Amino acid sequence: MKHFILAIVTMFAVLAGALADTVVYDGVTYTIRSTGPETIAVEVGTDSTAPAIATSVEELAIPESFTLNGNTYAVFSVGGYAFYNCSRLKSATLPKSITSIHGYAFYGCSSLVHLDIPAAVASIGKYAFYGSGLKEIAIPPGVTELPSRAFQQCRSLESVTLPDSVVRLRDGVFRDCTALKEITFGSGYYSGNNDYVQISRCTSLTNAVFREGAKSISKEMFAGDTKLVRVVIPASVTWIGENAFRDSPVRELTVPECVIAAGVTNVFPAAASSLESLTIVSGTTLGATALAGLVNLKTLVVADSVSVIEDGAFKDCSRLTDITLPSGVSGITSETFNHCSGLWAKLFSVKADSSYDLAAAIADMAVASITVYGDTALDAFVLKDGKVYDAVVRVENASAADVTLSLPAGYAYETFYGSKPLSIPANSINLVTLTRTGENRFLVSRRKLQGL
Repeated sequence: MKHFILAIVTMFAVLAGALADTVVYDGVTYTIRSTGPETIAVEVGTDSTAPAIATSVEELAIPESFTLNGNTYAVFSVGGYAFYNCSRLKSATLPKSITSIHGYAFYGCSSLVHLDIPAAVASIGKYAFYGSGLKEIAIPPGVTELPSRAFQQCRSLESVTLPDSVVRLRDGVFRDCTALKEITFGSGYYSGNNDYVQISRCTSLTNAVFREGAKSISKEMFAGDTKLVRVVIPASVTWIGENAFRDSPVRELTVPECVIAAGVTNVFPAAASSLESLTIVSGTTLGATALAGLVNLKTLVVADSVSVIEDGAFKDCSRLTDITLPSGVSGITSETFNHCSGLWAKLFSVKADSSYDLAAAIADMAVASITVYGDTALDAFVLKDGKVYDAVVRVENASAADVTLSLPAGYAYETFYGSKPLSIPANSINLVTLTRTGENRFLVSRRKLQGL
């Protein structure tokens, strides 16, 4: 019995040794992985850190199959360390039969500027392209995960688009890709709470887009990306890790409820001084501190799902000039737009000061009076539906100049004279549109605000 077991062990050892045999074809070393009745399956590489080609090789084309000594060999994989530190390799062509690229395969190929990854590839190993000279990559649709540091220090890489099949990225996958300008994530992307993806220190990255369906963003993901000015995060994202956008001086943001709930400047600290355009794509409440510190915000679009805006939400938005609000929003009070001097200036064509109360003109409250502070201050005051109501509109010229105010005919006006006269012609230029929401109550049309 002992002799039988020894024989079996010896047989497996012989088979293993046979399967680990190598063949050399056209200057490339292949390792045999399995044998069949008609073909022998081989992997590019030597089963060691020794590269499969001479380090002086500059151009390479791997065949789908080849015949040697009467045997047919089918190439199905690029093995680990296959082209390790082949720094002179400039171009490589892989056959469509390749289904995997193992770890360190093209590590240190700093002259390799172009490589088409075959569509059949379903797995890429860690450090596979670390330090390579690739300028662009197209990840095949069968790949579900990019492992640790797969493309780290690819300092010529400029653009990355990930397919919807890529669910996870691992630590440092695109770290230190200093030429990377834009990256787009697929709809299947999900980051675990303990992941440190670190597409960090990509100092040329300006544009990061997550397609609808993406679930979360890892902590410290974009830390150190000091030129990241545009970020698109869809409503499907529900979690963003700590310091994910620590140093990103964003100017344009599209964000979901999880960002608004946490406060924009808590998730994007640098946004306090840089953010100019913000689009909120989900959520029900715009909290009092959601926009805190956004002193340079100019454009704001709020999702139709938002139904409540809390007092003080716009207190820091002194430069806000364009705003789109949901038609069904509630919670707007006489204090809501108190601090929006930029919005006042845009609406009324005058230099705003602290005496202006935008809510007195456009909030969901009784329109008691409109005070005009300049000769072109208010060109039109028009009820949206065009119907005539019994409401009385009170207008006053408090400027030092004569004022011509265009208002529609058919309404009752009470005119109060300040230091100079006020005239009201019959025609209307229709710059500002108000909607009647109740007895003697009006609300500004969000469509008009959007187009200002």
